Amino acid sequence: MMSVGNVATIAGLKALPAPTTEVVQIVEGYADAGDGGGGTFVWDSSGGAYSSGVSFIFLLNIHGDDIISRTAGSFLADGWTKGDEVTISGTTNNNGTFRVTGVTATNLTVGGVSFTPETANATLINFGDKGTTFAPNGASAQGWWKRQFSDALNVRWFGAKGDGTTPDTASLQAAVDAAATTGGATVFIPQGVFLLAASIDLASRVSIAGGGEGSVLAMGSLGLAAQAGLLNGSLVTDFMISDITITGAGESNGISLHGCNRVRIERVSVTFSASATNTACIGIYDDGTGTAGTSSDFWVRTCCLTPSALGLLTQGDPTGPYWLENISIEGIIIDGSAAATGTFEGLKIDLHTRLFAVNNNIVRGQDNVRVGIHVEENCCQGVIVGNMIDGCTASGIRVDNGQSNIGVSDIAISSNIISDMLGVGRVGVALEGSSASVFRNIIINGNTISSVQIGVREASDDSLNLSICDNVVDEFADIGVYVRSPNTLVKGNHIRATAAVLSGAIVADTTATTCLVSGNDLAAATAAGVVVGGAGGATLMTRDNLGYATENNGTITLSSGNTTTAVIHGLAKTPALGDISVTPVEAWGNATTFWISSPTSTHFIINVDADPTQDVDFAWTASIR
Repeated sequence: MMSVGNVATIAGLKALPAPTTEVVQIVEGYADAGDGGGGTFVWDSSGGAYSSGVSFIFLLNIHGDDIISRTAGSFLADGWTKGDEVTISGTTNNNGTFRVTGVTATNLTVGGVSFTPETANATLINFGDKGTTFAPNGASAQGWWKRQFSDALNVRWFGAKGDGTTPDTASLQAAVDAAATTGGATVFIPQGVFLLAASIDLASRVSIAGGGEGSVLAMGSLGLAAQAGLLNGSLVTDFMISDITITGAGESNGISLHGCNRVRIERVSVTFSASATNTACIGIYDDGTGTAGTSSDFWVRTCCLTPSALGLLTQGDPTGPYWLENISIEGIIIDGSAAATGTFEGLKIDLHTRLFAVNNNIVRGQDNVRVGIHVEENCCQGVIVGNMIDGCTASGIRVDNGQSNIGVSDIAISSNIISDMLGVGRVGVALEGSSASVFRNIIINGNTISSVQIGVREASDDSLNLSICDNVVDEFADIGVYVRSPNTLVKGNHIRATAAVLSGAIVADTTATTCLVSGNDLAAATAAGVVVGGAGGATLMTRDNLGYATENNGTITLSSGNTTTAVIHGLAKTPALGDISVTPVEAWGNATTFWISSPTSTHFIINVDADPTQDVDFAWTASIR
């Protein structure tokens, strides 16, 4: 019959002598009874890895963790795995206990050590992963205590305290490494504040799950390289991060993923103080080293981000040709209260990113956010739909070519609500860049934009197939819609201002040739603001805009005894003589010739060469381009 024992702590378990039969031990806690690190353990006489009787070469590796190389046999066959604790004896200079950071058939990489190069017939004993397996103290052969579990790996099993003061980095990393050896598992972070002094390296098919807002990873002083993160994934796939909170000074990313594939991030809160710049709460990157060079399939949803510089950043390979693709960002709340004033951006889609959806997010700028949602440089095939953005100091939504004049194409910006951005230079939706910017197939449709300096601004000389339709622009201070590129459609927009505006409801620049401005409702704009201005080009077409008459017609009577009559045309601006047509509808009496003269913003004159000595009716039409 299997015997059952009881010990208070893991230290007590390891102090037990190796049993000769199968034994169960109930452990009450990791360091203290009831601390969450205990459990049920069974003695496994075949477990562990015991490597001896061969020559080992100990190498100092100046480029990373040091190496133990063997001249015969296989570390993999002996059962070594990443995260194991190895004790080395029988060497001249390199005895001790270390953590295994990588395994091949012929090599162990070992962290936290600087080997003195030597060759020795040493003994290597695996003392377990410090969470699910433990060898007895002073073990000299195979066999260890093996935790019984069937669900997620709790970081408290690996000694994590979660007290906010004791560094828990090694414990969390050990839990991830142990989960990776199973071929895929979940690491559970319970309620508590787990202080981390270094990045946690994520692993393929190993998910991180917390217990909600109370499961906190606190960022210590990390000193990480640019684009590194507290949770750091490099070339890993098929995992999820959920239900945790990350806090800290914001000197690195909260979550940083490089060259990864098939990742979900859900119900994560990241809060940074305002002390750092150039960091993102969540950063997703492709640097050309991922599978087939392209990173894909990311789903980020229902997160709350309080950044110091960037809320969420996606960035493809800056040199190409690889893409960051298939990205869904949904239900994110970004709070600008901790950001450096006017410098931070909420969501940024950058550099070789395609096939993305940014939907139903909230960006609360609080006059600290520069841009709510920013799409930049060679990004394409994306939708930005149903977002709520307020309090930005530059743009609610901005699409531009950055510094390299690389084009942006196939983007739909629709059904967003942008507000509370009154101030010089503040734009609801902006297509920006240098005169060499290239935008193709951009739709700005059905957005509600209020309390801004400019509602929609399209500022490029060389773009095609741009559509600005069915938007509501309310309470703008300068321009409702500004157009600069040729072949742009401006149709069905509702533009309203209760005070006189500086430039106009719709302004078409001199380069905006062959544009169609049609069916817009300008009736609620002030009279001074109802302007389609800026020369506009001879082929600019304005038709059927409510509150801005571009066509009119009627009849006028030239009374007997007169040779001139004034026609009030009712158009929004002065028509050209060539755009006015007049036809007599009855006999002219004594007159033999008529002509048109003196068009103004309100009227034009019909002239005859002699008093007709009777009333003469004329039909007229007038239009403006």
